[in-house]
Amino acid sequence: MATKPPTKSPYATSCGPQDTEDQSAQAYVSPARRKKATPQPPSQPAPEPDLLFSSSSASQPRPAASRPAPKPSTPKPSTPTPSKPKAPPRNIPALSPIVLKSSTQHRLEGKAHSDRGDYISAHTSYTSSLSALPPTHPITIFLLVERSLTSLKTGHPRDAIQDSDRALAIVGPSRGEHESIDLSTGAADDRKSMKEYWGKALVSKAEALEQLEKWADAKAVWLQCIESGIGGAIPIQGRQRCEKALAPKPQRPTPSVTPQPRARPNIPEKDSEAVIRLREANRKAEKADDEKLMLMDKVDERIARWRDGKRDNLRALLGSLDKVLWEGSGWKTVGLHELVVPGKVKIAYMKAIGKCHPDKLPQDASQEVRMIAATVFATLNESWDSFKTQNGM
Repeated sequence: MATKPPTKSPYATSCGPQDTEDQSAQAYVSPARRKKATPQPPSQPAPEPDLLFSSSSASQPRPAASRPAPKPSTPKPSTPTPSKPKAPPRNIPALSPIVLKSSTQHRLEGKAHSDRGDYISAHTSYTSSLSALPPTHPITIFLLVERSLTSLKTGHPRDAIQDSDRALAIVGPSRGEHESIDLSTGAADDRKSMKEYWGKALVSKAEALEQLEKWADAKAVWLQCIESGIGGAIPIQGRQRCEKALAPKPQRPTPSVTPQPRARPNIPEKDSEAVIRLREANRKAEKADDEKLMLMDKVDERIARWRDGKRDNLRALLGSLDKVLWEGSGWKTVGLHELVVPGKVKIAYMKAIGKCHPDKLPQDASQEVRMIAATVFATLNESWDSFKTQNGM
């Protein structure tokens, strides 16, 4: 009897050893190789519809509003800072070499006197230097300021104020910005800053007002100096002095004192001798200033009759000197026939200078005599310089 071969089950599968390994590899994955699930953000719940105010369109989502793109900002043009206008060109009068040389010589003499402390002679030399120049020439600013300082030193504050005001008026509203004073001597320090001397004129005026105890006016000038940035600490100290003088003095509280049985009479305190002398000097200075103002027109007219038309003619000035000098001057008339030789002219000139030199006048000389002497002295000096140049002396 023949045996049947075994029948295969339909569910049986034949697999080799290799297939068994592949299936086991696919079936097992180590924990390290397992991929972790990426966490998802929690979904937000949908908002509940508003049953009271909802509409058909409210349930539909609205598109996000698009913001307008910012416009590019255009830079604004910067406004330029306005600059101060420059001063118009100054009209400087012409000077002849002779006049410039004479003025320079007297100016240098005035500086030498001032350095030695002889302020009276310095004032006279500066006056001689000024008399030869046109009134609006820039060099007069320098000379007026220097003469103002000598007036302060000699105790004539009113003259110092007049010279300072004249200098400030010549400088004008430009205050000397970007301008200079050309002394035309060829020296290294020949050019002076006009703004510097504008400031010196203000300082001199303020100090003169303080000497006259015009504290409010002095304070105003000191404030102008501070605003202009001149003088350093000097204007600040001057303003403080004026404010201290103008401040009301605090009233002392009257203490309650029990009345004494015998009250002593109040005896007024006597002023010290120094105060009395100072008041007397101020009174005399004010009186001299008033006399100057009263006599100015009269003296100028007398000088003009003698000097006009012959300013540079020394012989004519010496020959007519008796018409301008005061009575009792002791001047002996000199004829023109005696002034032919230059040596004789020099002798007559030296005698005339000796008569009208301010330092050689008598102590009791009147104000009119002193004014005439000063002007004649300056005129003769100027004419003598021209005479020496013409005659090669």
